[in-house]
Amino acid sequence: MGKQEKPREIIVKGVDVGPAGRESPGLRARDTMTGAVLAVPMPIRRNGNIVEGREAGEHVASLLLLAQGGGGRPSWDRDLTDTYVFTVFSA
Repeated sequence: MGKQEKPREIIVKGVDVGPAGRESPGLRARDTMTGAVLAVPMPIRRNGNIVEGREAGEHVASLLLLAQGGGGRPSWDRDLTDTYVFTVFSA
């Protein structure tokens, strides 16, 4: 049997973002396959509306995928302490 590959995941967690001395709360998404990272300051907006919690995490994960060429869509997998994990499915 072949070695089973781990699924591609986007891990989103709360962090402080921005230049030193002017940091503010935000969310950081990291792609486990490519290592790409995207940090977005709060408030997180989708179509002009403020989103929070898992919905904000999903939006930041989607923005990271879009910035990498739009290859896939995130689907919520599980929550960890202060962290959302999304599995990426092919488009």
